Amino acid sequence: MKNDNEKDRSLAAERFMSLQTSREEELKEIVTFASVLCGTPIALITMVGEDTQHFRISFGTSLEETPRAHAFCDHTIQQDGVMMISDTGKDDRFVENPLRKGEINVQFYAGAPLKTKDGLNVGSLCVIGHQPQILEPQQQQMLSILAKQVVSIFELEYSMKLLQEQYQQARENALKLQTFSESSGACQLLLDRNLNIIHFNKPLSDFMTDIHGMKMTSGAPIENYLGPDFKSEFLENVKRAGLGEHIKNENQLQHNDLKIWWQFNYAPVYNTDHEIVAIAYSAWNISELKNSQEEIIKREQALQTIAYMQSHELRKPVSSIMGLMSIFKANQYLASKEELMMLERAVDELEEKIQDMITHVNI
Repeated sequence: MKNDNEKDRSLAAERFMSLQTSREEELKEIVTFASVLCGTPIALITMVGEDTQHFRISFGTSLEETPRAHAFCDHTIQQDGVMMISDTGKDDRFVENPLRKGEINVQFYAGAPLKTKDGLNVGSLCVIGHQPQILEPQQQQMLSILAKQVVSIFELEYSMKLLQEQYQQARENALKLQTFSESSGACQLLLDRNLNIIHFNKPLSDFMTDIHGMKMTSGAPIENYLGPDFKSEFLENVKRAGLGEHIKNENQLQHNDLKIWWQFNYAPVYNTDHEIVAIAYSAWNISELKNSQEEIIKREQALQTIAYMQSHELRKPVSSIMGLMSIFKANQYLASKEELMMLERAVDELEEKIQDMITHVNI
Protein backbone atom coordinates (compact mmCIF):
# COMPACT_ATOMS: atom_id res chain seq x y z
CA MET A 1 0.00 0.00 0.00
CA LYS A 2 1.49 3.31 -1.04
CA ASN A 3 2.21 5.65 1.83
CA ASP A 4 0.52 9.03 1.61
CA ASN A 5 3.69 10.83 2.61
CA GLU A 6 5.82 10.24 -0.48
CA LYS A 7 8.42 12.74 0.69
CA ASP A 8 9.12 10.77 3.87
CA ARG A 9 9.22 7.52 1.90
CA SER A 10 11.72 8.77 -0.70
CA LEU A 11 13.90 10.37 1.98
CA ALA A 12 13.99 7.07 3.87
CA ALA A 13 14.97 5.26 0.66
CA GLU A 14 17.79 7.72 -0.05
CA ARG A 15 18.95 7.41 3.58
CA PHE A 16 19.23 3.62 3.37
CA MET A 17 20.86 3.88 -0.05
CA SER A 18 23.70 6.04 1.29
CA LEU A 19 24.04 4.16 4.60
CA GLN A 20 27.48 2.72 5.19
CA THR A 21 26.94 -0.69 6.77
CA SER A 22 29.22 -3.31 8.28
CA ARG A 23 26.90 -6.06 7.01
CA GLU A 24 27.38 -5.74 3.25
CA GLU A 25 28.44 -9.40 2.96
CA GLU A 26 25.27 -10.58 4.70
CA LEU A 27 23.16 -8.50 2.31
CA LYS A 28 25.04 -9.96 -0.66
CA GLU A 29 24.41 -13.49 0.67
CA ILE A 30 20.68 -12.75 0.91
CA VAL A 31 20.57 -11.49 -2.69
CA THR A 32 22.52 -14.50 -3.95
CA PHE A 33 20.25 -16.84 -1.99
CA ALA A 34 17.17 -15.16 -3.49
CA SER A 35 18.56 -15.67 -7.00
CA VAL A 36 19.23 -19.37 -6.45
CA LEU A 37 15.96 -19.89 -4.56
CA CYS A 38 13.91 -18.48 -7.43
CA GLY A 39 16.09 -19.84 -10.23
CA THR A 40 16.76 -16.43 -11.78
CA PRO A 41 20.00 -14.96 -13.16
CA ILE A 42 19.43 -11.57 -11.47
CA ALA A 43 18.47 -10.54 -7.94
CA LEU A 44 18.50 -7.05 -6.44
CA ILE A 45 17.96 -4.99 -3.33
CA THR A 46 16.52 -1.76 -4.71
CA MET A 47 15.80 1.62 -3.14
CA VAL A 48 13.22 3.76 -4.95
CA GLY A 49 14.09 7.43 -4.58
CA GLU A 50 12.16 10.46 -5.74
CA ASP A 51 13.18 10.13 -9.39
CA THR A 52 15.63 7.23 -9.46
CA GLN A 53 15.62 3.54 -8.63
CA HIS A 54 18.97 2.63 -7.06
CA PHE A 55 20.40 -0.89 -7.00
CA ARG A 56 21.76 -1.06 -3.45
CA ILE A 57 22.96 -4.67 -3.74
CA SER A 58 22.92 -6.55 -7.02
CA PHE A 59 23.63 -10.04 -8.35
CA GLY A 60 23.85 -10.78 -12.06
CA THR A 61 23.93 -7.24 -13.48
CA SER A 62 26.35 -4.32 -13.63
CA LEU A 63 23.59 -1.70 -13.73
CA GLU A 64 23.53 0.62 -10.69
CA GLU A 65 20.29 2.53 -11.23
CA THR A 66 17.37 3.20 -13.57
CA PRO A 67 14.85 6.02 -13.91
CA ARG A 68 11.99 5.51 -11.49
CA ALA A 69 9.58 5.81 -14.40
CA HIS A 70 10.93 2.51 -15.79
CA ALA A 71 11.16 0.72 -12.43
CA PHE A 72 9.14 -2.44 -11.93
CA CYS A 73 9.79 -1.94 -8.21
CA ASP A 74 7.82 1.32 -8.30
CA HIS A 75 4.76 -0.88 -8.66
CA THR A 76 5.95 -3.27 -5.94
CA ILE A 77 6.19 -0.52 -3.32
CA GLN A 78 2.55 0.34 -3.88
CA GLN A 79 1.46 -2.93 -2.29
CA ASP A 80 2.27 -5.07 0.73
CA GLY A 81 2.74 -8.53 -0.73
CA VAL A 82 4.91 -10.07 -3.44
CA MET A 83 4.29 -8.71 -6.92
CA MET A 84 4.94 -11.31 -9.63
CA ILE A 85 4.87 -10.67 -13.40
CA SER A 86 5.27 -14.14 -14.92
CA ASP A 87 5.54 -12.78 -18.49
CA THR A 88 6.22 -9.05 -18.84
CA GLY A 89 5.40 -9.23 -22.56
CA LYS A 90 1.80 -10.03 -21.70
CA ASP A 91 1.31 -7.24 -19.14
CA ASP A 92 0.13 -3.97 -20.67
CA ARG A 93 1.98 -1.98 -17.98
CA PHE A 94 5.38 -3.28 -19.11
CA VAL A 95 5.15 -4.26 -22.77
CA GLU A 96 6.91 -1.05 -23.86
CA ASN A 97 9.23 -0.83 -20.85
CA PRO A 98 12.85 -0.33 -22.06
CA LEU A 99 14.12 -2.65 -19.30
CA ARG A 100 12.61 -5.59 -21.21
CA LYS A 101 15.54 -5.20 -23.58
CA GLY A 102 19.28 -4.78 -23.23
CA GLU A 103 21.48 -6.16 -20.47
CA ILE A 104 18.84 -6.63 -17.81
CA ASN A 105 16.24 -8.14 -20.21
CA VAL A 106 13.29 -8.34 -17.80
CA GLN A 107 10.98 -11.09 -19.08
CA PHE A 108 10.04 -12.27 -15.59
CA TYR A 109 9.88 -10.21 -12.38
CA ALA A 110 8.98 -10.87 -8.75
CA GLY A 111 9.56 -8.47 -5.88
CA ALA A 112 8.76 -8.20 -2.17
CA PRO A 113 8.51 -4.66 -0.75
CA LEU A 114 10.98 -3.47 1.90
CA LYS A 115 8.65 -2.05 4.57
CA THR A 116 10.21 -0.06 7.44
CA LYS A 117 8.90 -0.05 11.01
CA ASP A 118 7.20 3.27 10.10
CA GLY A 119 5.22 1.56 7.35
CA LEU A 120 7.21 3.08 4.48
CA ASN A 121 7.89 0.89 1.43
CA VAL A 122 11.37 2.12 0.49
CA GLY A 123 12.26 -0.44 -2.16
CA SER A 124 12.23 -4.16 -2.83
CA LEU A 125 14.04 -7.45 -2.79
CA CYS A 126 13.39 -8.64 -6.33
CA VAL A 127 14.39 -11.37 -8.78
CA ILE A 128 14.51 -11.06 -12.56
CA GLY A 129 14.50 -13.74 -15.25
CA HIS A 130 15.23 -13.68 -18.97
CA GLN A 131 12.41 -16.15 -19.66
CA PRO A 132 8.80 -16.20 -18.45
CA GLN A 133 8.31 -18.32 -15.33
CA ILE A 134 6.22 -18.72 -12.18
CA LEU A 135 7.25 -18.80 -8.53
CA GLU A 136 5.65 -21.39 -6.29
CA PRO A 137 3.85 -20.07 -3.16
CA GLN A 138 6.70 -21.35 -0.99
CA GLN A 139 9.23 -19.37 -3.03
CA GLN A 140 7.11 -16.23 -2.76
CA GLN A 141 6.80 -16.70 0.99
CA MET A 142 10.55 -17.11 1.39
CA LEU A 143 11.16 -14.02 -0.75
CA SER A 144 8.97 -12.03 1.68
CA ILE A 145 10.83 -13.45 4.68
CA LEU A 146 14.19 -12.48 3.16
CA ALA A 147 12.88 -8.95 2.42
CA LYS A 148 11.91 -8.64 6.08
CA GLN A 149 15.44 -9.61 7.11
CA VAL A 150 16.93 -7.01 4.72
CA VAL A 151 14.85 -4.26 6.36
CA SER A 152 15.91 -5.41 9.83
CA ILE A 153 19.57 -5.13 8.84
CA PHE A 154 19.17 -1.62 7.43
CA GLU A 155 17.16 -0.34 10.39
CA LEU A 156 19.64 -1.76 12.90
CA GLU A 157 22.60 -0.22 11.08
CA TYR A 158 20.87 3.15 10.77
CA SER A 159 19.92 3.13 14.45
CA MET A 160 23.51 2.38 15.43
CA LYS A 161 24.71 5.24 13.23
CA LEU A 162 22.14 7.60 14.79
CA LEU A 163 23.10 6.55 18.31
CA GLN A 164 26.80 7.14 17.61
CA GLU A 165 26.01 10.61 16.25
CA GLN A 166 23.86 11.44 19.29
CA TYR A 167 26.61 10.24 21.61
CA GLN A 168 29.22 12.37 19.84
CA GLN A 169 26.91 15.41 19.88
CA ALA A 170 26.33 14.97 23.61
CA ARG A 171 30.09 14.91 24.22
CA GLU A 172 30.60 18.04 22.12
CA ASN A 173 27.78 19.85 23.93
CA ALA A 174 29.27 18.89 27.29
CA LEU A 175 32.66 20.29 26.24
CA LYS A 176 31.08 23.57 25.13
CA LEU A 177 29.15 23.90 28.37
CA GLN A 178 32.26 23.09 30.40
CA THR A 179 34.17 25.87 28.63
CA PHE A 180 31.29 28.29 29.09
CA SER A 181 30.80 27.50 32.78
CA GLU A 182 34.46 28.17 33.50
CA SER A 183 34.61 31.51 31.72
CA SER A 184 31.39 33.43 32.39
CA GLY A 185 28.39 34.10 34.57
CA ALA A 186 29.80 33.11 37.96
CA CYS A 187 28.38 34.42 41.21
CA GLN A 188 31.39 35.99 42.98
CA LEU A 189 31.92 37.07 46.56
CA LEU A 190 34.83 38.45 48.61
CA LEU A 191 34.82 38.04 52.41
CA ASP A 192 37.09 39.45 55.09
CA ARG A 193 38.55 37.25 57.84
CA ASN A 194 35.48 37.88 60.00
CA LEU A 195 33.22 36.62 57.18
CA ASN A 196 31.75 40.02 56.42
CA ILE A 197 31.03 40.92 52.81
CA ILE A 198 33.69 43.06 51.13
CA HIS A 199 32.41 42.80 47.59
CA PHE A 200 29.85 40.88 45.49
CA ASN A 201 29.15 40.97 41.77
CA LYS A 202 25.90 41.60 39.90
CA PRO A 203 25.09 37.93 39.02
CA LEU A 204 25.19 37.06 42.74
CA SER A 205 23.16 40.13 43.71
CA ASP A 206 20.55 39.38 41.03
CA PHE A 207 20.32 35.74 42.06
CA MET A 208 19.76 36.57 45.73
CA THR A 209 17.13 39.17 44.82
CA ASP A 210 15.29 37.11 42.18
CA ILE A 211 15.37 33.71 43.88
CA HIS A 212 15.46 34.50 47.60
CA GLY A 213 14.09 38.06 47.71
CA MET A 214 17.16 39.27 49.61
CA LYS A 215 19.16 42.42 48.88
CA MET A 216 22.88 42.04 49.52
CA THR A 217 24.82 44.74 51.36
CA SER A 218 28.57 45.30 51.67
CA GLY A 219 29.78 44.94 55.26
CA ALA A 220 26.96 42.58 56.25
CA PRO A 221 27.76 39.15 57.74
CA ILE A 222 27.57 36.45 55.07
CA GLU A 223 25.64 34.21 57.49
CA ASN A 224 22.61 36.46 56.94
CA TYR A 225 22.34 35.06 53.41
CA LEU A 226 23.06 31.37 53.95
CA GLY A 227 20.27 28.82 53.76
CA PRO A 228 20.12 26.00 56.33
CA ASP A 229 20.94 23.29 53.78
CA PHE A 230 24.13 25.07 52.70
CA LYS A 231 25.32 26.96 55.77
CA SER A 232 27.46 24.29 57.43
CA GLU A 233 29.14 23.25 54.19
CA PHE A 234 29.87 26.86 53.23
CA LEU A 235 31.32 27.82 56.62
CA GLU A 236 33.49 24.69 56.72
CA ASN A 237 34.93 25.37 53.27
CA VAL A 238 35.50 29.07 54.04
CA LYS A 239 37.35 28.04 57.21
CA ARG A 240 39.59 25.71 55.21
CA ALA A 241 40.24 28.42 52.62
CA GLY A 242 41.16 30.79 55.49
CA LEU A 243 43.90 28.30 56.39
CA GLY A 244 45.33 28.40 52.89
CA GLU A 245 43.47 25.56 51.17
CA HIS A 246 41.98 25.91 47.69
CA ILE A 247 38.68 24.00 47.53
CA LYS A 248 36.59 23.10 44.53
CA ASN A 249 33.44 20.98 44.75
CA GLU A 250 29.97 20.44 43.35
CA ASN A 251 26.56 20.12 44.96
CA GLN A 252 22.88 20.32 44.12
CA LEU A 253 20.88 22.80 46.21
CA GLN A 254 17.17 23.48 46.56
CA HIS A 255 16.21 27.14 46.03
CA ASN A 256 12.50 27.38 46.77
CA ASP A 257 10.98 25.17 44.01
CA LEU A 258 14.16 25.20 41.93
CA LYS A 259 16.95 22.62 42.08
CA ILE A 260 20.31 23.85 40.79
CA TRP A 261 23.63 22.09 40.40
CA TRP A 262 26.50 24.35 41.47
CA GLN A 263 30.24 24.22 41.15
CA PHE A 264 31.85 26.04 44.09
CA ASN A 265 35.31 27.51 44.39
CA TYR A 266 36.83 28.75 47.68
CA ALA A 267 40.29 30.33 47.59
CA PRO A 268 42.51 32.32 49.98
CA VAL A 269 43.47 35.88 49.01
CA TYR A 270 46.99 37.02 49.92
CA ASN A 271 48.59 40.46 50.39
CA THR A 272 52.10 41.38 49.34
CA ASP A 273 53.48 39.84 52.54
CA HIS A 274 51.80 36.59 51.62
CA GLU A 275 49.32 36.89 54.46
CA ILE A 276 45.75 35.68 53.99
CA VAL A 277 43.55 38.76 54.19
CA ALA A 278 40.33 37.57 52.53
CA ILE A 279 38.49 34.60 51.06
CA ALA A 280 37.27 34.57 47.48
CA TYR A 281 34.17 32.56 46.71
CA SER A 282 32.60 31.82 43.33
CA ALA A 283 29.72 29.65 42.21
CA TRP A 284 28.77 28.49 38.70
CA ASN A 285 25.38 27.13 37.75
CA ILE A 286 26.32 23.84 36.02
CA SER A 287 22.84 22.29 35.74
CA GLU A 288 23.02 22.16 31.93
CA LEU A 289 26.47 20.61 32.11
CA LYS A 290 25.20 17.95 34.53
CA ASN A 291 22.27 17.19 32.24
CA SER A 292 24.67 16.77 29.33
CA GLN A 293 26.86 14.45 31.38
CA GLU A 294 23.81 12.37 32.27
CA GLU A 295 22.92 12.22 28.58
CA ILE A 296 26.41 10.94 27.77
CA ILE A 297 26.07 8.24 30.44
CA LYS A 298 22.72 7.19 28.96
CA ARG A 299 24.23 6.96 25.48
CA GLU A 300 27.20 4.97 26.77
CA GLN A 301 24.86 2.56 28.54
CA ALA A 302 22.74 2.24 25.40
CA LEU A 303 25.83 1.46 23.31
CA GLN A 304 26.96 -1.14 25.84
CA THR A 305 23.50 -2.73 25.88
CA ILE A 306 23.37 -2.90 22.08
CA ALA A 307 26.90 -4.32 21.91
CA TYR A 308 25.87 -7.04 24.39
CA MET A 309 22.71 -7.84 22.43
CA GLN A 310 24.66 -8.01 19.17
CA SER A 311 27.15 -10.44 20.74
CA HIS A 312 24.64 -12.64 22.56
CA GLU A 313 20.93 -12.23 21.89
CA LEU A 314 21.15 -11.96 18.08
CA ARG A 315 23.29 -15.10 17.81
CA LYS A 316 20.43 -17.60 18.25
CA PRO A 317 17.99 -16.28 15.57
CA VAL A 318 20.83 -15.58 13.11
CA SER A 319 22.19 -19.11 13.60
CA SER A 320 18.70 -20.52 13.09
CA ILE A 321 18.23 -18.56 9.86
CA MET A 322 21.61 -19.55 8.45
CA GLY A 323 21.05 -23.19 9.48
CA LEU A 324 17.69 -23.31 7.75
CA MET A 325 19.15 -21.71 4.64
CA SER A 326 21.79 -24.47 4.57
CA ILE A 327 19.03 -27.10 4.84
CA PHE A 328 17.11 -25.48 1.97
CA LYS A 329 20.23 -25.41 -0.14
CA ALA A 330 20.91 -29.08 0.52
CA ASN A 331 17.32 -29.89 -0.50
CA GLN A 332 17.56 -28.02 -3.83
CA TYR A 333 15.80 -25.04 -2.20
CA LEU A 334 12.65 -26.98 -1.44
CA ALA A 335 11.14 -26.50 2.00
CA SER A 336 8.28 -28.00 3.98
CA LYS A 337 5.58 -25.87 5.58
CA GLU A 338 7.11 -26.58 8.98
CA GLU A 339 10.56 -25.44 7.83
CA LEU A 340 9.11 -22.23 6.41
CA MET A 341 7.32 -21.58 9.69
CA MET A 342 10.60 -22.17 11.57
CA LEU A 343 12.37 -19.71 9.26
CA GLU A 344 9.65 -17.11 9.68
CA ARG A 345 9.74 -17.49 13.49
CA ALA A 346 13.52 -17.05 13.45
CA VAL A 347 13.21 -13.88 11.35
CA ASP A 348 10.44 -12.58 13.64
CA GLU A 349 12.64 -13.28 16.68
CA LEU A 350 15.53 -11.45 15.01
CA GLU A 351 13.27 -8.49 14.20
CA GLU A 352 12.00 -8.41 17.81
CA LYS A 353 15.57 -8.33 19.16
CA ILE A 354 16.50 -5.59 16.70
CA GLN A 355 13.45 -3.52 17.69
CA ASP A 356 14.55 -3.86 21.33
CA MET A 357 17.94 -2.50 20.31
CA ILE A 358 16.40 0.34 18.31
CA THR A 359 14.46 1.52 21.36
CA HIS A 360 17.79 2.37 23.04
CA VAL A 361 18.31 5.09 20.43
CA ASN A 362 15.22 6.90 21.70
CA ILE A 363 16.10 6.94 25.40
